[in-house]
This record gives sequence, C-alpha cells and structure tokens, in this order.
Amino acid sequence: MLLLIAGAVFVHFSEGWGWGDSFYWAVLTSTSIGFGDFYPTHTRDRIFAIFYLLIGVGLFATCLGQIAAALMEHESNLAVAAFIARGVSPQLIHEMDADGSGTVEKLEFARHMLVSTGKVEARDFDQVLALFDSLDADGSGTIGPEDSNRSGMQGCEPLPPLQSNGTAGLTPEPDVPSGGGPKPSSGHLREAV
Repeated sequence: MLLLIAGAVFVHFSEGWGWGDSFYWAVLTSTSIGFGDFYPTHTRDRIFAIFYLLIGVGLFATCLGQIAAALMEHESNLAVAAFIARGVSPQLIHEMDADGSGTVEKLEFARHMLVSTGKVEARDFDQVLALFDSLDADGSGTIGPEDSNRSGMQGCEPLPPLQSNGTAGLTPEPDVPSGGGPKPSSGHLREAV
C-alpha cells in the first residue's frame, strides 16, 4: 500500500496529474497491466517508473502468492476436517491399504493424507520410497552402515532433505540417542555413487 501511495504522490507532483489519475497509474503499473492511457513523459519520471515497476510487480506477485498459499492451506484444512468428520470406513481402509494387507500402516496413512490434502503428489512420494528401497541394500526397512558398505555409498555426502516440491524439508530430523551423535536412520540417506 505504501508503494502505491509513493508512486501516486511522485507522479502527481512530477507529471501534474490529478490524484485519481495518479492512483490509477500507480495501481495499474504495479500490477503490470498498464493500458498506456497514462505514462510518464519526463526522463526522471521514466527512470522512476523503471524502478517502480520492478519493485511494484515483485511485491504484487508476492502478495498474490501469499493469498494463493493461504487459500491452499485453507483447502487443505477443509480436506483434513472432512476426513475426520467422515471417520474410518471399510471403503477408506481399502483405499488407503496400498499393500493389500487389510490394515493401514502408518506409512500408508501418511501417504494417503499427504496426497489427498495436496501437500505432495503421489508420484513424488512413490519416488522417495523407491529411492529408500534402492538404498536399503539388505531389505531390512532401515538404512544403516551395513547398507552403505553393500551399495558402495561410503564416503558420500548426505543428500539434502526433501520437501514436497522436491527441494528440502520432508525428511524427519535425525534421531539423536542419549549418547551423543546421530544414530543411523532414514534421515541419513547418502547419495549412491
């Protein structure tokens, strides 16, 4: 809002436009619409407009992004509330039961909730599980030093934690035993060579 006021005040005094036209220009310019019916005519005003556009469009895009994120979060919360209100039914258990065991394990539940609330794509979740399976050389369901010896992963740097967008964040914090450093766990995946 402050940027709109600053832009309007600047062109009002510099170009001599009325307050209505100045605010009109400030809003349309900062949203990158710019119909061209008002434009700066002086060199200093054009230079101001360059910086105003860069800052204004960036701030406008950031605001739109925050609004979209809030709406997505609200939709996610509604999906969770609907899930809780619906309760557990045989049909839901069948839907979540990926391994066909007749019961839903914690990992199956987590996958279902993350995918159904739109926090992660099923394909991305399945790729993370496939990566884990490929690193779990002994098939124990955990990754430890014995897996790094078998798969040739010794000495490699840890992968960055994954996030729903594939960059950083979904892996849990490493478990730290009372004796000090982190114990081997799924939080310590290493890149295969």
